[in-house]
Amino acid sequence: MVAPVEHLKAGTWYYGMRCVCRRLLTLCEDVFSGKGADIFPAPAALAVRCECGRVSRVQRLEKFRQP
Repeated sequence: MVAPVEHLKAGTWYYGMRCVCRRLLTLCEDVFSGKGADIFPAPAALAVRCECGRVSRVQRLEKFRQP
């Protein structure tokens, strides 16, 4: 499930992806607080639905920090 931006904690690291519409879709918190890998390879492709309605399939999640 994609976490809404207003539910993200400031200064916290997350894994997610960008939709074609440029929204950042947050899928999970980085439990290693940014000290882990920059890319998280999912064991299988994930179907992620954006607010714009597009469903993207992703197998690699990128790490980012919520300001």
